[in-house]
Amino acid sequence: MKWQNIEFFVSKGQAILPVNVPETGDIAMLVDQKGQEHFVQVQAQTFLKQVLAYFGTDLPTLRRRYGQVIGKKKMIPLPLSSRWVLAPFNTRQPIGRQSRTGWILAEAVRGIREHSPALSELELNHYSVKVYHSKLFCQQQLRSARLVQLEFDQLHQGRLVVQENRWTYTE
Repeated sequence: MKWQNIEFFVSKGQAILPVNVPETGDIAMLVDQKGQEHFVQVQAQTFLKQVLAYFGTDLPTLRRRYGQVIGKKKMIPLPLSSRWVLAPFNTRQPIGRQSRTGWILAEAVRGIREHSPALSELELNHYSVKVYHSKLFCQQQLRSARLVQLEFDQLHQGRLVVQENRWTYTE
């Protein structure tokens, strides 16, 4: 595992996208905040698992924990810190058994443009990604990312407890 790719993505990245590169195959493309593309010689799903390991967690644990919050079993946004939530979107038509899911930093999404009922475009910082979802689904996915983020904050920053003070009656 090359930690410099993971640390680069954690500090400057905004998307992990699966791509097919001629003579190389199925690899991950990282998009940084300036809109530049960087290719990593592992599959996108493998790179995602490495990012999750960097944060000390794994995919089944996050899916189980936060899937209950939004009532879903698949396509669950993954919170990794209080401001860092990766939202899944179908970003390509797979060949064979390839993964179609790309992971986009929820706070990097600046807008959504619908091209057809099954194709939309997410506008990121200096970059745009076509996703195979409706605009409504994209909005729901970003709403779910926010709910998951709030649950993460509640879990890791302590629950706010409101309690009345007891009155003492003295004469």
